[in-house]
Amino acid sequence: MAYLDNTVITVDAVLTKLGRERLSQGGSNFNITKWAVSDDEVDYSLYNTAHPLGSDYYANIIESMPVLEAIPDETQALRYKLYSGNYSGDLPKIKVALEDSFTDNNLGSTRLDNSGNIVNPISITKITTDNAEQETYTAILFDETAATLQDNTGKEYTNELNVVSTTTNVNTGGDSLRINNGALSLARNVSGTLVVKDVPSGGTIEIVPKAVRSSTATKIRITGNTTGVTRTYSFTVNPQSNNG
Repeated sequence: MAYLDNTVITVDAVLTKLGRERLSQGGSNFNITKWAVSDDEVDYSLYNTAHPLGSDYYANIIESMPVLEAIPDETQALRYKLYSGNYSGDLPKIKVALEDSFTDNNLGSTRLDNSGNIVNPISITKITTDNAEQETYTAILFDETAATLQDNTGKEYTNELNVVSTTTNVNTGGDSLRINNGALSLARNVSGTLVVKDVPSGGTIEIVPKAVRSSTATKIRITGNTTGVTRTYSFTVNPQSNNG
């Protein structure tokens, strides 16, 4: 959802099918219990402390900027969330340990050989937030045609029902429910991306390449579900090698 302008508090909201159904039922059936705010559209470099009219006008350009309308694509909306943290110190940042070296948030490249074996595998390990917050993470793979994601046991996140180890068969309506060591992970497709939710702190995400016809550059974004802190990595999936 989004404010339509910055003079009147009028909220523009895009509801899901379930949300519209609950709204039509009325009463307590439609009850917002959680919400998030972000400042995706704000360019703070426009805050001008040298404005000739004084401090009342430092943020004049920012306050006059148009505000984004509500969009339902979670890979584009609410990328920079605002929140109140229960800690003191620096702002949170994601820390990861990588099995492969990288520079400038570029993970390098990976591919399959002609036998289907992974060459130059990429593994993002030990995801943590560098502050006192304890949280889980959401991983977004931008191009599902180039690769897929799996955990450290080799189990793949897909958009089909996939129960790893549990005594209960849960119907998620086409989404993928992963239960591993008592933790829940949900994978689902959004506009050609693969979204994996509830990756535990200290968890592992392995990028598994698919057979591609030409080199495909894409990204994976990791976001803290509590703090909203985000880190994005680029990588390339190359075609199969003739010499394996």
